[in-house]
Amino acid sequence: MSRIYSLLFYLMVPLWSTDSQSMTSEQMANYKRFLGHQDRLFEKLFKSYDPGINAIYTLHSVPETNGTVHPPRFEITIQLSMMKLVEVVEPEEKATFLFDYRADWYDTRLSWDPEDYGGINHIYVPRSKVWIPETTIVDCFSSEIKVFDNEYTRYAWLHSNGSIGMYIASVTSVVCQMDVYKFPMDTHTCSVNFLFMTYQLEEFTIVGKTGTLPRPVEQLGNGEWQMKSIQIAFEPVVDNLTYLTKFEATFSRNPGFYIVLVMIPAYFINVLSIVALFMDINNRSEKFTVGMTNIMSMSFILVILAEDLPKTKNLPILAIYTVTSLAIMLCSLTAVVALPKLKAYYANRSLARGEKIPKNDEVPRTFWERIKFYFKVEYVFMLVFQIANFVNFIIIFT
Repeated sequence: MSRIYSLLFYLMVPLWSTDSQSMTSEQMANYKRFLGHQDRLFEKLFKSYDPGINAIYTLHSVPETNGTVHPPRFEITIQLSMMKLVEVVEPEEKATFLFDYRADWYDTRLSWDPEDYGGINHIYVPRSKVWIPETTIVDCFSSEIKVFDNEYTRYAWLHSNGSIGMYIASVTSVVCQMDVYKFPMDTHTCSVNFLFMTYQLEEFTIVGKTGTLPRPVEQLGNGEWQMKSIQIAFEPVVDNLTYLTKFEATFSRNPGFYIVLVMIPAYFINVLSIVALFMDINNRSEKFTVGMTNIMSMSFILVILAEDLPKTKNLPILAIYTVTSLAIMLCSLTAVVALPKLKAYYANRSLARGEKIPKNDEVPRTFWERIKFYFKVEYVFMLVFQIANFVNFIIIFT
């Protein structure tokens, strides 16, 4: 029975679609008048228009005289519609964004009086019909810019005052200098920069704007990175003749992965290793095994960091933390090797002076000797190295 209802539903869908598109005779007549006016407008606009001839005014270098007044420089407006972080590759110092924007400019050759064409104020035309200024995204990996347009969907809107606009969706990879000193709690600012590379600097200007983003800025990151802000900045180019328009994105790393799986385990490995080293200090063969295992673990963490981070002059704080932990363990291992020999040396000196050496299970009678009996020198060293390990762990969060 359910199949019969489904069949009836799909048979009724075309009927509903047809009814929704039906017109009255008056509406049909009005629509045909619009199509006629639009045909005449297309004929008028593109009869002698050549999209290969650009609209850039090239006489700004000529001094103005009483008979000539230069028009303002050609202006194009770039309005940001979407800037979502896709990927960050630290070793290559590369950031990839889902970057969507709309471009607007004026071409006075494509203007008309709406009253002459039935009140038509704007139309949509194929991009191949109009001249489009050549905008360039600088400081980018040109082979990795992907524009999500095809010939069928490449349309632009054209207004009666000669303004033209189009929407561009792309994936753009840009070069981004990254300071990874605070890794894994680092923050970076990368930008997508616009400039006209073909035209002379005094002939154009670019105006940057931010539109209403489809989602809050905090949701424009990815699993590893969180977007903090998106701003517009302008950088002067060649004696302030024009400005480089920069859409800057600031994002910070989500450090939870490294804190839970690297930093905290490394800290507790050091804690337990230090305890194991200074308990039963005379059994040195096992101490070497514990120390070497810890050193190999820290070295493995350094190898992972070396693969994931750029080779810059500033070492990341996580690498400094790991190297310091490694140094603490080496110092602990050195103390474990040296302490038995030092204790034996001082014991021999005491015997030479005729002093009595208490046995391991013999509790001294005086108060000071009892303190030295219960709080052995290796326990003091263990406490010192545990404090150093804890301070090293806390500093990374400051």
